[in-house]
Amino acid sequence: MQNTYRGSDAYEVLADPQSIEAIENNKIELLQLSYLELNSVEYIQKVLANITLLDQDACALNKLRVVYSKITQQIESGQLKVHGLGGGSAITFKGERTKVPEGISKIWYEITDMQGNFRWMDNVSAVLNKVKVEANNRSGYRGLTAIGLFFGSYRDAQTKDLYSKISQAL
Repeated sequence: MQNTYRGSDAYEVLADPQSIEAIENNKIELLQLSYLELNSVEYIQKVLANITLLDQDACALNKLRVVYSKITQQIESGQLKVHGLGGGSAITFKGERTKVPEGISKIWYEITDMQGNFRWMDNVSAVLNKVKVEANNRSGYRGLTAIGLFFGSYRDAQTKDLYSKISQAL
């Protein structure tokens, strides 16, 4: 779990008696943030400033967090294959650049920050819809041809299965 409770921002939050009271009064919301691994000072301050925002976004954030976890598992296990000459797109995963299928990279950039960590987007419902459309569009069959092999335009069974799992999660 990502722990970013360090630096002067954290001390500012904890040094303010009103912030401590707000934290005490909103334990459930802060537990939700922790569950989503959004426990940075930035997100804590966002919740404390507007508690209803998390209530509005929680369902969509949970779904997108599941998508993030599914993609992460596939990357860690080496099951996301990039095919053909110049196939795939580079993403940042655990501080390193790695190539993944293009559709996965589009989803990844919608739900992560520059370091590849799951993030709380400004318009969560719009991002959820984009991810749904991308996963649905890419879960179909794309045939294996000689040109497709060369240019990397075919989709293997594991990647297709991941798109289906993403669609089901949403």
